[in-house]
Amino acid sequence: MPIKFKNTVDYNAYKDFVHVMFFGKGYRFIPFLISVFLIPAIKLIDIFSNNIIIKSLIIALNLILIVLALRLVLEPKIRYKKESDILSVPKTYTFYDTYFEIQLTTDVRNELSKHNYSDLEKVYDAQNSYILILSGNQEYIISKKGLTNEQADDLIVLLKRVTKPEMLEKVKPEIK
Repeated sequence: MPIKFKNTVDYNAYKDFVHVMFFGKGYRFIPFLISVFLIPAIKLIDIFSNNIIIKSLIIALNLILIVLALRLVLEPKIRYKKESDILSVPKTYTFYDTYFEIQLTTDVRNELSKHNYSDLEKVYDAQNSYILILSGNQEYIISKKGLTNEQADDLIVLLKRVTKPEMLEKVKPEIK
């Protein structure tokens, strides 16, 4: 029996997508870097206060870490605002045993995309979403908020059955 549901992409689901696609797994490492290097760097600046070059280098490296951390926080918000008109359009997903469909219906458009499971390159099971990466540089974000528990369970069981184990990756929640 097919798994069918209507879904829109909320901010938290999109944030998962941005973090997975643009920061990879390393985004959880940035806050760690800041906490580990910022405090010792302040002490090093004090120790090397006579050496302007080393002092400047330490300050520059810490500024880079701070910029990366700010980008980590701001990037999803900026992108979501730019793309919210597209992301807020409901899509109807239907998952069959051998393929899946995505139907996009608006006042001006009616599109149906069909994909074989062999088109899937990676599936991320993130905190707030499932992210389907297809060949040909195509992605779909499915918000978990828009799924019932039964639909989410059925979907993950189906995806595990139709994909290779290395294609399905559980993404750990981000560090706040």
